[in-house]
Amino acid sequence: MVDLDSPQTYRELDASGMREHLHAFPEQCRHAWDKALRFALPEDYGRIDRVIFLGMGGSAIGGDIVADLAEARVPVWVHRDYGLPRFVNDKTLLIASSYSGNTEETLSAFSQALNTPAKKLVLTLSLIHI
Repeated sequence: MVDLDSPQTYRELDASGMREHLHAFPEQCRHAWDKALRFALPEDYGRIDRVIFLGMGGSAIGGDIVADLAEARVPVWVHRDYGLPRFVNDKTLLIASSYSGNTEETLSAFSQALNTPAKKLVLTLSLIHI
């Protein structure tokens, strides 16, 4: 029988240290929020009526969290596929998120986005580009 109250059990079964990552998550969110508040976007990026996150796997989780926290100020979607939804327009903020920077589906969607009037933001491995 596995003793789930034993720290030794977690050291043995959680080789990647996921438990510590989960414990650190609230502080990571506070740090990210502070950085986001200091990040200057072009003025017209505030004139949007929808946000679409482009991402796969773990890179899409941030979009899921934002969608849950946005409280319907603007609709937030997470798009986990090639291409773009048909309703992308000049009032759309597209956020491409890829930890590696080379996620095929995300790159496909963002490449298509370059031919739209949507506002665009890219997040990858601690770098932020407009």
